Amino acid sequence: MLSGLGGDELFGGYRSFTTVPRLAKYGRWISLTGPVRKVAGRWVQRHFSSPRHRRLGTFVSRQPSVGAAYWTMRGIFTPLEAARLLNTYFQDEVGFPDESIMHFRVPAQPTPEDKVSYLEISHYMRNQLLRDSDVMSMAWGLELRVPFVDSRLIDVLVKIPASIRLRSGKGLLRDAVPEIPEWVANRRKQGFVFPFKDWIGDEWNDVFKRLDDSTPVPLQTWYRGWCLFALENFIDQNRIDAPTLACPDGI
Repeated sequence: MLSGLGGDELFGGYRSFTTVPRLAKYGRWISLTGPVRKVAGRWVQRHFSSPRHRRLGTFVSRQPSVGAAYWTMRGIFTPLEAARLLNTYFQDEVGFPDESIMHFRVPAQPTPEDKVSYLEISHYMRNQLLRDSDVMSMAWGLELRVPFVDSRLIDVLVKIPASIRLRSGKGLLRDAVPEIPEWVANRRKQGFVFPFKDWIGDEWNDVFKRLDDSTPVPLQTWYRGWCLFALENFIDQNRIDAPTLACPDGI
């Protein structure tokens, strides 16, 4: 089986390619107001209760960057919420710098859009989509190939200026295959999602109600609850109560 994984990341198919640079630019404007930005950020967090607005308020109150803008769009918990969760699950055993989850490091890139492409490839695609593709295909004994992620192809594509490679609607990719019918090329972009929300509200309602009642941060959305569900299962499956072994001197 062939997968188109990597097409959005390499050819600008996500909303993030327009939203993240715009958000970073607005953040730089707000940062010129000095201390006012922190007041504005706290005001947003206080008057809007949704997770998205809390992330936005955190972004406004911090130093802006494309990496921080990307976190605002793709993130799940704010730094304060993440610290509270870590303290709950690991009882202060894990240190957590306040802004460490916000500022993704990005090597020097020609444009903000190139930075978004790097972030989508190195975070969302590598950490989630590639793993999902591998696990789901192997679960059914399918040999899956991802030709867009071939290193030789990427080495060629990254040399193409963003104004061409990241044109709206993956224009460069569509131009490369003119045989594709118009009804396919102009079809509205549509994602694929699992019915997590239905599962949470139906078969697994008791599990997620317990999570919602015990968590130190409000969950509000299905994906935040799913993250904690996955975290708890990971901790339970990897907990090792082994005695501490003393190491000989010099080791």
